[in-house]
Amino acid sequence: MNGSSHKANLKVWGSPEDNKVVIYIDKRAYDAIHRHGTANTKREVVGILLGNVSEDSTGKYRVDIVGTVKSESAPGNQTQAQFTHQVWLELVESAQREYPKDKVVGWYHTHPRFGAFLSDDDVNSHKIAFSHPWHVAAVCDPIKGELCFFGWDGSELKAIRGFYTYEVPVKKPELLPHPEKLVPSPSWMPASLIPVLILFMAALVTIVVLLTRLPSSQKENSQLPFEDFPVAAFSFYNEDKGELYHYLIRENGETWSKAEGSNKSEPWKKGIESVPIKLGEITEQPITETRKAGNSVGTLEMRAEDEKGTLWILIAYITNTGALDWQQPKPIATTPAETSTSLSITPQYLFFGAIEEESIPLQMSLTGSGNLSWHISYKPDWTKVDKESGDGNATINVTVDRSGLEPKDYTDKIIFTYDDDTKTKEVHAHMTVAATVPAMPIFVITSIEEQDQDNTIKKGEDVSVWVQNIGDGSGTVEVSVNFEATHWDIMEQERQAQQKEIAPGQKEKFVFKLIPKKSGQWFPLTFKVKNLIAGEEYDYQTGFKQP
Repeated sequence: MNGSSHKANLKVWGSPEDNKVVIYIDKRAYDAIHRHGTANTKREVVGILLGNVSEDSTGKYRVDIVGTVKSESAPGNQTQAQFTHQVWLELVESAQREYPKDKVVGWYHTHPRFGAFLSDDDVNSHKIAFSHPWHVAAVCDPIKGELCFFGWDGSELKAIRGFYTYEVPVKKPELLPHPEKLVPSPSWMPASLIPVLILFMAALVTIVVLLTRLPSSQKENSQLPFEDFPVAAFSFYNEDKGELYHYLIRENGETWSKAEGSNKSEPWKKGIESVPIKLGEITEQPITETRKAGNSVGTLEMRAEDEKGTLWILIAYITNTGALDWQQPKPIATTPAETSTSLSITPQYLFFGAIEEESIPLQMSLTGSGNLSWHISYKPDWTKVDKESGDGNATINVTVDRSGLEPKDYTDKIIFTYDDDTKTKEVHAHMTVAATVPAMPIFVITSIEEQDQDNTIKKGEDVSVWVQNIGDGSGTVEVSVNFEATHWDIMEQERQAQQKEIAPGQKEKFVFKLIPKKSGQWFPLTFKVKNLIAGEEYDYQTGFKQP
């Protein structure tokens, strides 16, 4: 299943054919991933991959990636880009606008400084939102110069050992860095502390949109007959049948479901019964668990508010066919009488990432009439508060102190005691301590220019190589022509590598005089860039015509 005969300037990376999924990626899309990552080396960035899918007689998939859509609004830091509902909506809307004839075939994100690998949260995201056997994930470290694809091998996500890039010749090819490494790095990276629930919901809602872009082999009636986004989405795995049931709940209370298994893929269908209350909003997202009783294989539980503001516990039994058997809803305890007073604290979860941040405020609020005193009876040693006790409403600013702590994730809680020490409220706190990364220079080639600007290099013509330091520290870079990977020669007096010191954010020009070996053809031209401080080096390849 090579299929490379129609691809111009095909380049092989690793062993593309030794995988369940064979990837062909347009060089413009390949460069776009690196360009997006290089422009944002202080935090992770995310985007989706667009293209086409085909399957041969042996069951091997071929994925052609023709373009990317990047998110400019995804919040995050160096260890995690947050996949919020709004981010996914913007990505899919952009994909429909820019690539109306192509499918979403996967996603990409970056791990600046930490290497090209999938974290546990990345794996969970892929399992939920990209479950088709041809879905792929690309991870790029724009600083270390690593890029690796991951794909499904049965029920496991594995690194894809190679891929093809292709390029249709243009008058003036783009000149961008080309990382050569394909093996995932074992470098340590702290796990994400973004709530799994937020990631879970955002990814599942995306499935609704992605299902409208499945391969042509899917039935047309697998598309949803409505365009609005559901207020809840969740999945349940039926171990008895080896099937995955997907559920969506609309704002009007309708429940939609579909089943997927090794030999089936049902269309979406509306449930016989809607949510058994006049739904206002869902206040706690659905939780499903395996619990066999009679004809049911699991249960669904969630908290919701009706149109009058009353809170309910909603329970449904999941039958062996995937249907939801709604039970009589249970009202949650009503608001305390006006003569009583209760304490509420928001937010209930504090997330401190791996970077320094401002303090997070906690709002202490009283409900009912009267007043009460409260105090903090326990807090982690690594948290600081500007107020430990008080009467009535208050704002408490919480900060963290990472000094002296080893790099890892920390999870604990702050306990507030009130009502004469008879009642407590808990606020969960999460923090990451990242490994200290020294200030280092990072050198990238930003452009290569030949003297006449006609894409042809004549004998002795100047070729200017522009190198920029995008790192945090100053350092010396060495640039030379890599004769082991080029079809050119160089003036004898300029065979020595050139060295220059470059400050952070600065650019320097290196000039070489080349001698063409042949004429009338395009040949690759390879330069070697070596970071003399970090000891790292990589090859940068472009192409010019020999007259």
